[in-house]
Amino acid sequence: MPLIYSQLVVMATGDHRDAHHGEIEGDLAASWEIPEPTTLLFKVHEDVHWPDSEPLDGRALTASDVQISHDAYRSTAMPQGSAYGAVEHIEADDREMTVKFRLNEPASYLPAQMTGPLHVIALPAPAR
Repeated sequence: MPLIYSQLVVMATGDHRDAHHGEIEGDLAASWEIPEPTTLLFKVHEDVHWPDSEPLDGRALTASDVQISHDAYRSTAMPQGSAYGAVEHIEADDREMTVKFRLNEPASYLPAQMTGPLHVIALPAPAR
């Protein structure tokens, strides 16, 4: 999936000598912060567009697109579901291009788990 779609964050691949010292870097995320123990806030790059084909015809990526994918992954029916156990809800702000993960407990492990290959930002369902 990461060969086709992007993710908020990925594991840096620059140094293959020690897999235990990988660093998380932004893919679609321009930056992120943990302003309080139960909040994870991502700033999404503003210059990203979907492919120039149907159904999205090259429109700009929104923070809501990111939220929709991660909300879907929270389902216990999804293989990614266990990674999101601490997520209470996710809020998107398309004007500020931010995605806020509200947690019910501190979960500093979450960004690292989001680097897994199944945490991509997939095409949202087309409007009907």
